[in-house]
Amino acid sequence: MVQKIIVCSRSQEKTDEVRGVLQKYGIEVVSVADVGIENLDDVRDVARQVGALVALDVANMTGECCLCDDCMLTVNALTERQKMFNLRIDVENADKQMDEILDFLSKSDEYDRNAVMTCVLVLAFPSNGDKKQETHMFLGEVKGRISSFKYSGSGNDFERIFSPNGYNQTLAQIQIEEKNQISHVGGALHDLAAFLTNE
Repeated sequence: MVQKIIVCSRSQEKTDEVRGVLQKYGIEVVSVADVGIENLDDVRDVARQVGALVALDVANMTGECCLCDDCMLTVNALTERQKMFNLRIDVENADKQMDEILDFLSKSDEYDRNAVMTCVLVLAFPSNGDKKQETHMFLGEVKGRISSFKYSGSGNDFERIFSPNGYNQTLAQIQIEEKNQISHVGGALHDLAAFLTNE
């Protein structure tokens, strides 16, 4: 069974989110910074931003299993061209994009605020010299709506304007234990945990 996973993210919140689910299964979760990889942006550039390739590269660099995530927000009211905001591609402009979404939706009460957040996790094993490297993907999804405000506290980007169905809070405002039970990332992480414990 896998005993250690490196999270390929610069976000400490993301690493904590993964740790919150996997540590109860006896899996040690560390960040790329913990293993001394300072050039994750360079790895991402070489891998052309594709999460699976980043995870494969870091797995081979460290000799450990690695986890990378790609998350997306789909908003019903936006045009097809605008509809998908991929957090991994433009994380630096996330605040501007959130403001644009909120501004657009504020112009009419008739706009459909329904939205979906999706997470794809890629688990990569080191190649150990083999030509064929093992990867596995896990999908999580949560339905909800775009809130009327942007939560100003901490949170993973678009989670600050997204409220899951049945909640008056944004996903970023929900306590991590509860969030890991209902979120797109939490759903994917629970599938990953089931895979790892049955391996």
